[in-house]
Amino acid sequence: MAIGAYGMYFTAVDLQDKKSLELLYIIFTDLSGVLVAIGAVIFLISFAGCVGALRENMCLLKF
Repeated sequence: MAIGAYGMYFTAVDLQDKKSLELLYIIFTDLSGVLVAIGAVIFLISFAGCVGALRENMCLLKF
């Protein structure tokens, strides 16, 4: 996730002088944003699994 956040920061710095429509296109097609989102989802699912296994909570294990 840190690499994705690093990439998002430098992409934002490079895009300060772009027009709004071009900026939206670049943001939505940027790979670093996708990597950050995927990393966050994987983290949440694995964290719920670890806590569910630790506490033997079926609700968290089914998540």
